[in-house]
Amino acid sequence: MSWGHNRLPGKTPGEADLAAWGRPLSADFSSASSPSELRTQQIFLARFLDDLARNDFPTEVPEGPLSLIMAAKPTADFGALLEGMPQSYQGTLRSQLSPARLAELTELAKDSDPAMFWRGITQFARRLEEDGNLGAASLLLQGVSRAPRELPEIRASAQRELGAILGSGATGPRFEHLLRRFAGEVSDPWMLAGFGVGSLVFKGTKLYALSRLWNNPGSGFFTRGLGATMLASAAGLTAEVPAFVLTSKIGRQVSGIPQDWSAKSLGHEFASTGLTLFCLKGAGALSSKSVAALRGGWEPLAASSSAFGIFSRFSQQV
Repeated sequence: MSWGHNRLPGKTPGEADLAAWGRPLSADFSSASSPSELRTQQIFLARFLDDLARNDFPTEVPEGPLSLIMAAKPTADFGALLEGMPQSYQGTLRSQLSPARLAELTELAKDSDPAMFWRGITQFARRLEEDGNLGAASLLLQGVSRAPRELPEIRASAQRELGAILGSGATGPRFEHLLRRFAGEVSDPWMLAGFGVGSLVFKGTKLYALSRLWNNPGSGFFTRGLGATMLASAAGLTAEVPAFVLTSKIGRQVSGIPQDWSAKSLGHEFASTGLTLFCLKGAGALSSKSVAALRGGWEPLAASSSAFGIFSRFSQQV
């Protein structure tokens, strides 16, 4: 069995990935004895951190580097072992979790009360979800859903949260999850900055493309009228997508929120953002044409009625 995580903070892993990750943990938690409960919980956190660093530190066995060291030193402090890991390992973790989140996880590892520990891990997973790190949040919730059987409420809560993220749970939790994501993205200052920069780039590129097309001595579909407008809009959208994505990601990185800069992640974000902006601009263009058509249909009636005349003048201003 391989241990792994897709390292895409904005992407949720599949059910097979979650099951493979949770299987070796389920036996530990379901039969944990009181003397080793704290160490069992710390092993859970070690496996989670190893999973985040999987691509840079592959091994031939299911366990990762930190888990192997904990097995070799069963009485060593978890925080000390983590601090003693190579800088490259810690750097990989910091690219997945912010320093504040890593420090928070280290503090959770000290909690010897099982109920408090698993409740704290559930809340930590929710904060990861708010950060946009859905992959790590999903993996943690999968582990919590296999917590000791003496904690049925915590297990059930984790299963509901996990189902909402995966889109397979009840309607209520799924709607709440989507609403939280929408509210978080709308209020994200770097998302708004990305929209602003992207809009400026779009308008500037479109204006430049139109000026070049109109100055073209040849007369054709793509140099005049609707064809020129469509071609210029396509050029503007091509420039807007990377401007929007890169502005948002650089801003979050500067503010301390880890970002995935791999080619796969960037390609996924460019594609999803491009499709979203294309649909928004297409819907906006269609609605503008519809309003213009309706406004034109009111003109004959507006000429014979002062009330319609006032409405017509008001609609033209709008």
